[in-house]
Amino acid sequence: DWELMQDVPYTDSFTKRPFEVWVDQIKTPQFDPSLFHFALRGDEWVGMTECYWSGADHVIAGTGLTGVRRPHRRVGVATALKVKALCDLKRRGAKLIRSDNEESNPMLDLNYRLGFRSTGAWLHYELKVE
Repeated sequence: DWELMQDVPYTDSFTKRPFEVWVDQIKTPQFDPSLFHFALRGDEWVGMTECYWSGADHVIAGTGLTGVRRPHRRVGVATALKVKALCDLKRRGAKLIRSDNEESNPMLDLNYRLGFRSTGAWLHYELKVE
């Protein structure tokens, strides 16, 4: 969701993708809409978390974007979504679940509280070409 992506700490800026690009991405065989979880308050969606399988054997899974709309933050919505998603992945047979975060992202603390442990760090490099 574009609203959530604007608040994700990242080294680069995000560019809003055209709707057609998003549609093409979800037409892949790897896309499984049942791995997306949403929190609602009445008819309004307030948060989401997305998961995916890493490989065809469905043993290793990953969590992608977990986010809550600004007016609904800091009341446990992200925690509830993430716990629901992790339980769902475990029930489906996941033996290892991966996630990643930028170091200033509040989700990093949530992932630690849920039992995730660091396995290394990504390094980003730049080369200015003039």
